[in-house]
Amino acid sequence: MQARRGPAAVSEDETETMPRPRNAARLEGLGGGRFASQKTRLESVQNRKTSRKTLLHSCQHQAIAATRCGLLALCALSATAATAAVVRTQSSFATKVHAYLPGPGVGVGFDDPTKALGPPNGAGRTSGSLDVVSLGASGSLTIGFDRPLTNGPGADFIVFENAFIVGLETACYAEVAFVEVSSNGVDFARFETSYVGPATAIGPYGALLPGTWGGVAGTTPTLANPTTHPEIDPRDPARAGGDAFDLEALRAHPLALRGLLNIYRVTHVRIVDIEDGKERDRNGRLIRDPSIGSADIEAVCGLHFFGTSTSTHPSIALSLDAGRRIRIEIADPRGLATLDLRRLHFSAQGDEVDTWGLISLCRVVQADATRVSLESSFAVPIGMALVLAASARDSQGKLSAATLHLH
Repeated sequence: MQARRGPAAVSEDETETMPRPRNAARLEGLGGGRFASQKTRLESVQNRKTSRKTLLHSCQHQAIAATRCGLLALCALSATAATAAVVRTQSSFATKVHAYLPGPGVGVGFDDPTKALGPPNGAGRTSGSLDVVSLGASGSLTIGFDRPLTNGPGADFIVFENAFIVGLETACYAEVAFVEVSSNGVDFARFETSYVGPATAIGPYGALLPGTWGGVAGTTPTLANPTTHPEIDPRDPARAGGDAFDLEALRAHPLALRGLLNIYRVTHVRIVDIEDGKERDRNGRLIRDPSIGSADIEAVCGLHFFGTSTSTHPSIALSLDAGRRIRIEIADPRGLATLDLRRLHFSAQGDEVDTWGLISLCRVVQADATRVSLESSFAVPIGMALVLAASARDSQGKLSAATLHLH
């Protein structure tokens, strides 16, 4: 694949600053329809500035009825968010190559597997970095970290590929790949996949919405780059891009049930290129890949590692209820008052959306001192190819993230 060169990696110490506001109306325009009438959208914009206060007051009212402590501190927290830098002493990125088995079609200069180590050097929404290693047709790359990954709250690691948006506003040129993990380097469990795009070949250089695929790498542009965007934490899929994976999804995998995979101690991540029309998803549909090349891997970033306690981490979860309304559940075992509301992020199709604009489209359905559940005022149409990502942090910088494919 012909992409664009990204800058060299630098120190992984990162800081996070306030993002520029983004328009939540993007969600309403996806899939060819509007979730709300013009009047409702105008009201949503007018209420965006007060949605935070409304949410907090709703949570507080319900929490006081259920608990003695209430959520008074949560209201005060929104004005006193932490600004200290988040510093990590161990690498969050892949540090070793266990195996590289390239397939046919790898171009000159794209056969160095060490390019997948360290942080991603993303070239942005509409460009793909050249600082990558190509897998070749049906080829694979197996990497490891300086400590095993573990199953924590929400997403546990992110795979960055050099996908980029072309043509239509949210259509993506993607080169997709299976993702597998192992606890012994021999037995690999593959994440389940889904595909809702065209059944026939798309043709070279075609583009589909990022949410067309689920459970694969290579569908979302990489925005994280420590040189050009030091304010973006590569561990945050709602801002950094890439495709996030949750080890919890493999709890019932046959290898896990037989004791051959420990989702709390994962030592290997393997990425396997998908050739167009040669593999099927979990529903038996042929998976289409519109590229003329193969997946190009930029980096793999871990969120949760073995030996690091996650019992006090916040959590954020995304789901669809029976009425196909989006559910957002935010929790913190130490109390919602410890959340840093200025670092609550959401994205759709890899593009960050305004947090409080989105929340203004939701209502509080349940709340207590440690948990709040929100439900969207709109229902998601069946077959919509949409991927959402979300992240939350507490005042100590502890991170949780989640993704949801709505098809």
